[in-house]
Amino acid sequence: MKKFEINEFIKNQLIKSAKWGKFLSFFGFFISGLSLLNILMAVARNPSSPLFILLIFYITMLFPCFYLYQFSKNINDNIDLNNLNELEFAFENLAKFFHFIAIFVIIIITLFIFQIIAMY
Repeated sequence: MKKFEINEFIKNQLIKSAKWGKFLSFFGFFISGLSLLNILMAVARNPSSPLFILLIFYITMLFPCFYLYQFSKNINDNIDLNNLNELEFAFENLAKFFHFIAIFVIIIITLFIFQIIAMY
């Protein structure tokens, strides 16, 4: 296997990506938290409402936010230290984020296809 170094350009791009990743993860946590609070208040007003599916959805959406946050945090903390193990952990979390989003997109597309089939 060929060894390589992370040059300044790559470091700067990773730091930029980590900043945007942290922003998006905090925004995701915020939106999910507000939505969960809204759903819980709606269920408290009307316990028979079928909001259980939305509750599961917003709880599930906390996972990609967490993975993206872990990536961003580990990149920012370890890019200058050249700590390879922590950088590997950061990229592992980025891969988990993309896996989660890809599976989620496949599920949504499948549900849309079933909905179209059920309409006809």
